[in-house]
Amino acid sequence: MPTVAGVQTGDTISGLSEAYSDKNAATDKTLTVSAYTINDGNFGNNYSVTTVANSAGVITKAPLTITAVTNTKVYDGSVTASVPPTVAGIKGVDTVTGLAEVYDGKNAATDKTLSVSAYTINDDNFGNNYSVTTVTNSNGVITKAPLTITAVTDSRQYNGTITSSGTPIITTGTIFSTDSLSGLSQSFASKNALGTGGSTLAVVPSYTLNDGNSGGNYNVTLTSVNGTITKAPLTITAVTNTKVYDGSVTASAMPTVAGVQTGDTISGLSEAYSDKNAATDKTLTVSAYTINDGNFGNNYSVTTVANSAGVITKAPLTITAVTNTKVYDGSVTASAMPTVAGVQTGDTISGLSEAYSDKNAATDKTLTVSAYTINDGNFGNNYSVTTVANSVGVITKAPLTITEETAGVISTVPLTVAKEQIPDPAGSPLPVVMFSAFPATPPRLITLRDVPSLTGGFIDVKPLVITAAEARMLIYQVPQDTFIHSNPEAIIQLTVRMADGSPLPAWMSFDPINKEVSCNPPKGIKGEFHVIVMAKDQYSGKAQTELKILVGT
Repeated sequence: MPTVAGVQTGDTISGLSEAYSDKNAATDKTLTVSAYTINDGNFGNNYSVTTVANSAGVITKAPLTITAVTNTKVYDGSVTASVPPTVAGIKGVDTVTGLAEVYDGKNAATDKTLSVSAYTINDDNFGNNYSVTTVTNSNGVITKAPLTITAVTDSRQYNGTITSSGTPIITTGTIFSTDSLSGLSQSFASKNALGTGGSTLAVVPSYTLNDGNSGGNYNVTLTSVNGTITKAPLTITAVTNTKVYDGSVTASAMPTVAGVQTGDTISGLSEAYSDKNAATDKTLTVSAYTINDGNFGNNYSVTTVANSAGVITKAPLTITAVTNTKVYDGSVTASAMPTVAGVQTGDTISGLSEAYSDKNAATDKTLTVSAYTINDGNFGNNYSVTTVANSVGVITKAPLTITEETAGVISTVPLTVAKEQIPDPAGSPLPVVMFSAFPATPPRLITLRDVPSLTGGFIDVKPLVITAAEARMLIYQVPQDTFIHSNPEAIIQLTVRMADGSPLPAWMSFDPINKEVSCNPPKGIKGEFHVIVMAKDQYSGKAQTELKILVGT
């Protein structure tokens, strides 16, 4: 308050005040009397007033506190906070504008420090009227930003891997300007071909999120999509194979493979002939294979290719006549059976027989293979046959006793052999069956009737007569060379029937192996019985002779 000097007795001065020259804080400021009232009953007109200024005034700065407040935000790559700080201590008409606060770092975290980052004091003194204190806040929060990375659909052919050429994309969220995302890739969940839309494509989590926080500023979600892996073509081709006939269709060669993918293998490869028989230009087909792809072979569309240049050569087969000794019986037959070497699995040789070079008694006789049948399903054409003779055969002389019996009559007429080539009426030679007859030994009773005559390219012989007694066994063996063929490789089979075509009666039988007609007529059976002995070859040629059996006459 200003001081007063010179006031007279009875008067007073009231309402005294003084003011700074301006409001701004400073020292050595000028203070002047700004108001007073002279109470002298004359409205102050009794005084001549002089006011004296003071140049030692002081205005100190007012304290002002700006305090950062708690703020929570989603990571956005910046340190900004949306909430403004609070202000305490502003004077009069002054204001504080442009208030802002920031986080101590951009990275997502809790208990982050927020500090006042900006303010403007509007006091007409550039804020110099205030002593400002800023207060931080340590409860700031930056949460992770959501980011969804999604694989893109892809379709390709099976290649044994899970790779995909597609590049994932961001479908939710954003990568903020200060950050970057690199190394994005995707792959199939399985390498296998699973049909259209049956495969899953997933983002490979080996990408790099460059945000200065090892990717910790983002909450990343990886999203899969459906894709397709189609089957890869695989070609398995049979190759040429040559082998000697072995009774099987197996081939030792291994098919070739084209199209197998990385990491897979094909095992158990084999091929087989179309059949087992010997021939050239045979078809070989793929018979077995195993695809080792972890999907039971379903990753491949397989094509097998045949080969038509296969060869199976004939197998060597040796049939060897063995030593045989017998008593002369008027034939060249031998009871011994030739041996066989080289027959293959599944095949058999039947009908084996051998014969002497002639019927006569002697030592060191030659025995040759006379008959055999190769049962190989190919008429024997799977074999290259070699027959080996034996030169130590023996036919000893047969004892001969001629005895008259009531059972019948033994013919003493010498029988002759008719052997000649029969011409076909058309003029070309035919394989023919010829007949010759030989006397049998007791008790085989034979009577020769006429000489053979020629008919239709074959020799038919007039009936031989056998006389049998009732209730007595009689056996007639058809001589080995009764029927002689012009082709030494012909196979002759004998059958016996009654002349009228009916089967043999119960007391009569025929043994085709030993070529024996057996008769054992019971008592009461008498008469004349006509039997046909028929010879047939594999060329449909045939010849026959008739046996007339007289019983009880």
